[in-house]
Amino acid sequence: MPDQLHFEDPATANATNASAIVVAANSRRTYLLVTNLTTEPIYLAVGNAAVLNSGIPLMGKGASYEMLARGANLSYQAVYAIHDGGAVDNAIAIQEAV
Repeated sequence: MPDQLHFEDPATANATNASAIVVAANSRRTYLLVTNLTTEPIYLAVGNAAVLNSGIPLMGKGASYEMLARGANLSYQAVYAIHDGGAVDNAIAIQEAV
């Protein structure tokens, strides 16, 4: 039987107009899904500060980025986000498994 994932409680975070950590580093991470809940673009970076118009773009509502242990793109580093939508924060949905 394959290893079972243990999903943490779903969470949300806000991307602001300054780069900030939206998912903390986690050495036990086996899966991560980050989804843009707004219509504004959000940019992600793994392990470093996020930069507008660079890194991993989530271009609008429903756009997502997934890290998979078996997909060879899993990182234990923190995930940062930024957006350029002015002073309004933009929500991100987060689902992580260990």
